[in-house]
Amino acid sequence: MNNIVGALLLCLLACTSSAQGIFNQKATQIKRYMEQIGLLRTYLRQAERGYQILDKGLHTIRDIKRGEFNLHDLYYKSLKSVNPEVRRLSEVDAAVQTGTAILRQASKMIRVNNSSELLEASEKGTSSVFWVRSLMTLKKTFSTWMI
Repeated sequence: MNNIVGALLLCLLACTSSAQGIFNQKATQIKRYMEQIGLLRTYLRQAERGYQILDKGLHTIRDIKRGEFNLHDLYYKSLKSVNPEVRRLSEVDAAVQTGTAILRQASKMIRVNNSSELLEASEKGTSSVFWVRSLMTLKKTFSTWMI
């Protein structure tokens, strides 16, 4: 009977020590998880700071690029406007009169071209497109000069 009691005590001792080992393992595992969570939070903060720095840098580059574009845009727009001193010159008036005379002649050329029996329909269409585009370009040019 002593042997049976001894065997039971030995089994009970073995079970309790393995149960304590399991609980100790769980406690150390939880402790490791908490450490990992803390490290991940630190990494997340560092990553957020890095992205903020990157975002600020990209915004700075975009602003510089837009500023450069705006400078060029303003320069080209300034070239479209005619200086009032230049506009008062008699040569400008002569150029505008010559341009309007060219526009009148080109309009007549389109009418003659369209009424010509010597050209086929496809040739009339092609030349009309050319003359109309040329007229539109001239009108734009002279309209900016006359402003």
